[in-house]
Amino acid sequence: MHNWMIRLLLIFFLIPSAGAPACLYGQSKTIDDYARASTVHFTFDSAMSATGTGFFDSLFRVNHYVILGEYHGSSQISRLTKQLLPLYAKHGGRLFGLEIGPMASRILNSGIETAPAGNFLGRLNRTYSLNTSKRKFTPIPFFKSHLDADFLQTANDHELTTVGFDQEYLFSYLLLIDTLIAHIPAQDTQGTRMARTLRDTIDSYVQGEVLHINSSGKEGEKLSIRFQESRYVQKSLARLAGINGDIEAITASLQRSNTIYYHHATRDWWNSNRLRTENFIDNFRSVFLQDGKISDERLFLKIGGLHAAKGMNAYYRYDIGNIIHETARLTGRRSVHIAIIDRYWLETDSEVIDLLADSTSWHAQNFHQLLQAGQPDQWTIIDLDKIRKQGLYLENVHETVRKYFERYDLFIIPPADREPELFTNE
Repeated sequence: MHNWMIRLLLIFFLIPSAGAPACLYGQSKTIDDYARASTVHFTFDSAMSATGTGFFDSLFRVNHYVILGEYHGSSQISRLTKQLLPLYAKHGGRLFGLEIGPMASRILNSGIETAPAGNFLGRLNRTYSLNTSKRKFTPIPFFKSHLDADFLQTANDHELTTVGFDQEYLFSYLLLIDTLIAHIPAQDTQGTRMARTLRDTIDSYVQGEVLHINSSGKEGEKLSIRFQESRYVQKSLARLAGINGDIEAITASLQRSNTIYYHHATRDWWNSNRLRTENFIDNFRSVFLQDGKISDERLFLKIGGLHAAKGMNAYYRYDIGNIIHETARLTGRRSVHIAIIDRYWLETDSEVIDLLADSTSWHAQNFHQLLQAGQPDQWTIIDLDKIRKQGLYLENVHETVRKYFERYDLFIIPPADREPELFTNE
């Protein structure tokens, strides 16, 4: 063989192509190295630092849809949300999406028009919250602390409208029936009596649910089944729906939501997740598809990280995050999908727990390669999009981390977090 042919063969086999997986030709850097190189840190007390403000200002300017995929029960994420809402409004945003039902978002919007958010939520929670041995269930999920009231007030101050894309909460049924009663015309005494009798029946189901939670520690097993299987409840809702369109919307949302809970309570989790996903997408369609045209409205959506994913999520569903991603692609716009995972937790005011310290923990087992960048006293942003090629092709990338490179664009690690304290504002 001629020397020039040998040299060509060596070049062909030894020089990797641009798209070749790194595992085919060796590597000197790990995904940990790339993650640290694409990291931004910022802080805020009453106001966000210039680094954080600049980053998120650019984010809202460039992206038509911003999906903040959170974990629930976080003080830090509520504080971050309050900082982000003015930046979103600055770039023309008007809709603030939440993981609550459409009727619940209407109640929030009307309530904060007449009273400060803290006062309104305080009264709402005292009237409708359920105290159990497991925990306290508020009628509108994820609005239980002054930090939640703060970001809701900030949304209102910047003329943002909350929009619920999820099902109605299981423990909001009494609130929704009272809202239904308020929409019955004063002269319809028969309708009012029917609705009040229905409320008493559902209240008895709710109290039975509390007793079940107290004895078993399991929630959602009794109320949804009794609601679904009661011919009296179903007939009453059907009759009340005929009074007017407002009541029909409430009863339809109640029944659709309870069907989701019913499948879950009867261990039909596949269909429960399927129906919930369809509900998310239907609610998104009702807001963003008008007369066959996709709305020009921007969206900032605060939702559980599972639902924020592009593509198929961890429950094998094409969820609302994916439909938003595909809508952006279809219309030539951009969406950004953010995953937030905690590393540090405050047990007391001074004791900080590092969740990576236990090598057997869920955090360490799944996210060690990304969470290493986190700091207990500042926010950390890892730009997954910037290093997506490495995240997908490098050797020794944990499978969960690799999935996050497929499903999300940014990975945010909060500073030390804690459960928010329940507020009691008047």
